[in-house]
Order: sequence, then C-alpha cells, then structure tokens
Amino acid sequence: MTRVMEGFNRNGALVDTDEEDLRRSVELVLARIRGSDSPITRIRRRGFGGSTSYPSAIVTVDLANGDSIVIFVKDFAQSRLSQEAAAERRERELHVYENLLDGEQLGTARFYGAHWDDASSRFWLMLEFVEGELLRDCGFEYWPAAAAWLGRLHGRFAGRGTRLRGCRFLVRHDADFFVRAAEHALAALFDLSTPLARRLAAVLARYEPVLAVLNRDPETLVHGSYRKQNVLVGRSSEPIRICPTDWELAAFGRSAYDLAFVCDDLRSWKLDALFDAYEREVESSGLSAPDREELRHEVECFCLQKKINSLGHVRRWPHPFETAAKVITAVEELAGRLA
Repeated sequence: MTRVMEGFNRNGALVDTDEEDLRRSVELVLARIRGSDSPITRIRRRGFGGSTSYPSAIVTVDLANGDSIVIFVKDFAQSRLSQEAAAERRERELHVYENLLDGEQLGTARFYGAHWDDASSRFWLMLEFVEGELLRDCGFEYWPAAAAWLGRLHGRFAGRGTRLRGCRFLVRHDADFFVRAAEHALAALFDLSTPLARRLAAVLARYEPVLAVLNRDPETLVHGSYRKQNVLVGRSSEPIRICPTDWELAAFGRSAYDLAFVCDDLRSWKLDALFDAYEREVESSGLSAPDREELRHEVECFCLQKKINSLGHVRRWPHPFETAAKVITAVEELAGRLA
C-alpha cells in the first residue's frame, strides 16, 4: 500500500502527498544539485505560511552524512484560475526557471527540479528555499536595490531578443495584449457601475498616444508581476540579495513594464533614486542608459496601463465600488498629466 505524507495547504488544512513520489523527486534533486550518494535518513515537510495562489511547502531532507538540504515546493495542482490559464501559468514558470534563469546567477531561487505528472495532476516546482522579507515590509532604503535588480535582469537579456521571441511560453506584450486588458477592465466596470465605466471609457477614448508607447518593440525579459509582495529581500547577506518570485506572467516586453510596479505613485527624489539605481545596473551590462525623461514618460504610461488593468479584477476586491472609484480618479489624474 502506498504510504502518505501529511502536509499543509495554503489554508492550513491537511492534504495528502504521496511519500514515494516525494522521495523520488527529492532523490532527483540531490543528484542534480549535489551528485551526492549519501542515503536519505529523513524527509520533513511543513506548510509555507507565505503561500498565495498555490499551496507550497518547505521540505527538509536529512542525509546520512549529516548534511541537510531545504527545498521549496510549489504545488500547482490547486488553483483558482481556469484550467487552461492555470496550465499556461505553471508551464511558463517552470520553463522560465529551467530554461532562462538557471545558471544566470541573478539571485533568483536556484532551480532544483520538477515533478510534472499530467496523469495524476501532480505538478511540483522544486526550488532553493530563500530566506528573506517581502519588499512591501521593508523600508524605502531597500527599494533602490530592487530597481537595480531589474537593471541587471533587463541588461542581461536585452541582447537575446531572438531567443526570447522563440520562447513560446512567454507572454507577448503586443498591441493585442494591452487592448484586451483595457477592454476587460471596461467590461468589468460596466458590470459594476455604469457611471464609473463611462469615466473609464472617456479615458480610453484618448488612449491612442499611450498605446503607441506601450506597443513599442519588445526589448527584454520582463518579470510581468514585479509587485512588492513578489520580491524577497535577503538582508542577512552582503550585498543584500534580491529574489523575485512568481514568474507565472513572465513576458517578452518593455523594461518599463516592470519598473512601473516599483515606481507607481512615487514622486521627486524617491523616483529619481530608483531610476539612478536602475540605470547604473543597465550601464554595468554594457548598455547605454535610456534618456531619463523618455524613461520617466514610458514608466508613467505603464503605470496608467497597470491601474486600468487592475480594474479588470474589481470583483475580487473587498469593497469593489469604493476602491474602483478611487482607482478611476487616479487613472483620470495620470491620464491628464500624460495628455
């Protein structure tokens, strides 16, 4: 009879995990990253409290030689997304870690392996467990390091357009992508409030100049969801380690798309500090830093796109109407500055 190992889902409830599958997966991880033939003496598994969309676990493997290895396991078997969207996102994150980030030494979690079994609907992404705090919980003094990390990522992949274009698993940030996002947001608002939807429609009627900026030629690999809750800061290392997580929306697109996540709603010296850090890392990659005013304008266009895109998810918000009204006001103000 197959034994079962107990674990925890994101809500803290017990779920069943096939112990033999887990052991075989761990053995493959050890062979890949250590080449060790030391026998496994114990496998310990505990739920990860920071899980969001998918349940995750921290697996600690004890070896007979006294060593231990800690593995972060992201379980894609459960999702609130449609089956098709969930499949695309898990495949994208697996391929990004395995085919694009592995070996780049960018500070991202090291790819250890994966257990992908369509027959049993078991999809485990196995990564290095990185200790750190979320950027959203850190003071602003750590934000420039997060902007600098984007400079390293974008600079590293800026010359690989042909390869990125051939990565069919990546999202394409083209005109259709941005138009669909705006149409989805408008439809969601009409379902919520006709007056709010009409205010957004008025902004979108003058959206062509912004779309022209958004739709410039893709230039690099972008994270796609560089939110402060998706960036780990390892403050115990020197220099500090920036480790972005959740690459399910990774894309071939414009670097400003990622920058908009950390630059949104910032003004004056804080914004300049992020741009300074970003540009230094871009230049260290052997590239010329973009013109500051042009970069600022492009980032603002993506900040506007990001706010509009968020309205497509209005029904998920705790207070949909009140929050949507605030977002619409911010959209109108930003669109007015860009006009």
